[in-house]
Amino acid sequence: MRKLKDVVARPEYELQGIFDGGLCGVVELKNRLFGVMFEPLRDLAFFACARVDSFGAVVWPNGADLDPAELYALLLTSSGLRDRLEHGYREMAADRGRETEANEWVEAKCFYAPSDS
Repeated sequence: MRKLKDVVARPEYELQGIFDGGLCGVVELKNRLFGVMFEPLRDLAFFACARVDSFGAVVWPNGADLDPAELYALLLTSSGLRDRLEHGYREMAADRGRETEANEWVEAKCFYAPSDS
């Protein structure tokens, strides 16, 4: 399971994070802050209290937390990173001499990393 190493709350309800595998980027959460636990995060000062706990999840003082696997998936899809990675993979895999290298890289970095659990 991927874990966040660091997170920074940015204006407009964005989280900038870096994962243990090196993936980093920004996820916008403005339209996801609803419900009893997440409504208080609409206060930007409170939203800015985001930190990473020992499990690699984003947490706030009121007990709200975000699953690092969900953030990882959001980061891949929201940034278009998955599409760029798939394109790069297809180009590498098209060269028979680099097909194994492409598969190993993708498995290690992005999609099929072994679970720690």
